Amino acid sequence: MMDDVYVFNDKNLFYPDKDSAFSPSAVYPEYRWTKDACGISEKDNAIYRGIREIFHNMNFDHENYNTRYWNTLADIVCPGSTVLIKPNMVKHQNDTPGNGTECLYTHPSLVRAVVDYVLIAQKGKGRVMIADAPVQSCDFKTLYTDSGYGSMVDFYDRQGIKIEFYDLRKEIAHIQQGIVVRNKNKGACDDVCIDLAGDSSFCSLNEEQLKRLRVTDYSPDVMNRHHTGNKHEYSVSGIVLEADVIINMPKIKTHRLGGITAALKNMVGINSRKDYLPHHRMGDISEGGDQFRHGDSGRKLLNRLSDIRNRFINEKQYQKARIADVTYRCIWKIFRSGKSKDASIGNWYGNDTIWRTVSDLNKIVLFADKAGNICKTRQRNMIVIGDMVVSGEGEGPLNPQAVKTDCVVFGDNPLLFDMAIAKLMGYTYDRLPVIRNNFLMKKEYRNRMIHSNNECYDGKKVDELSGIHVFKRPQGWEEA
Repeated sequence: MMDDVYVFNDKNLFYPDKDSAFSPSAVYPEYRWTKDACGISEKDNAIYRGIREIFHNMNFDHENYNTRYWNTLADIVCPGSTVLIKPNMVKHQNDTPGNGTECLYTHPSLVRAVVDYVLIAQKGKGRVMIADAPVQSCDFKTLYTDSGYGSMVDFYDRQGIKIEFYDLRKEIAHIQQGIVVRNKNKGACDDVCIDLAGDSSFCSLNEEQLKRLRVTDYSPDVMNRHHTGNKHEYSVSGIVLEADVIINMPKIKTHRLGGITAALKNMVGINSRKDYLPHHRMGDISEGGDQFRHGDSGRKLLNRLSDIRNRFINEKQYQKARIADVTYRCIWKIFRSGKSKDASIGNWYGNDTIWRTVSDLNKIVLFADKAGNICKTRQRNMIVIGDMVVSGEGEGPLNPQAVKTDCVVFGDNPLLFDMAIAKLMGYTYDRLPVIRNNFLMKKEYRNRMIHSNNECYDGKKVDELSGIHVFKRPQGWEEA
């Protein structure tokens, strides 16, 4: 495989329920568990069939197709290898009432099919891990149970197969009397601090710009310790570095900071401490920020109060933090009430920060060895299988509106995958910094041919793709 994208499009695609642990509804020759009570689903599983068809149409192990020896991932996964499956598990609930979770996180029915084929390739030797670092307010247990991920893992337990499932966050947050309170995530995996130094995409910024780096609700002092001068550090979960293969399984959505979230943005979830992750630069463009386009005295005062509050939170001085927060809200009413709801946390197309964070983390996942050292050659294989059966538009990633797009998309190059996804969403990818500025970019990618079971997409160049649906963009991205 080399720089391939396959768009599987079928209007009959739908997510099966979790009662059958997302088992296939047909006895395929290569399938292993027909005797288990949930080994075969009585209800149709179009997702499993669709992923199987992608592997077939991509000619994976075509000599053995439709036999018990068919090993679709043999060129990617070896016996004894450690495989990390990285879904997007952003949050347990959609913050917009009525929109549900089908457009929010990667559906476990896709993960189930992929795990089955990973196990075939491993031939009984190796590890399979499913992991992500959702937002810190996510109720991971609720997501695990309600989504069906738990029933899937239970199915494998009955077969004597351990599927390792990890919440990569080092801290979990909740609101207490109006203030964000964070507690340690008990049982979290060890993390590794990786300094990209001169290889970081932040190296082109000057020291004044680096001092402006922020992530909402976190102390700027912590951020500034990890991104300063020629030091650019990320806190990456150790199990990510242990992986020989990463199967990147994003949920396709719009994104307030980056425009879209797909394969590249999904790798932000390998970082276990959010205060290492720059999201925007405080202030407006004229002063070296990208938080919003035009500043005013009210905004500057609000920023100072926000920093004060967040410092108190970091120091666990919650009463002082509440006083700062009350003051912040009063000032907001005076200066901002009734004004247009323009960008306030870098949520617009002029965000010049988030693409750097995304690019850095993709560099780490591809080039960091198991000890966290950055190497010149790739250290692990990656393929991408994107959940675009039901996608999210509007105010993603936390408040998306559901739109049925009836696709599962495969790729073996995360950047090329995202270029194709952007076109399918109705975007011009050249106007998305997270794609345009990525270190993997090559001019020839725009001429790569796309494969598909749908003649509308099959044989088309990336630049020739048209939108499956013209996605409603997040506020701040209408001009992109």
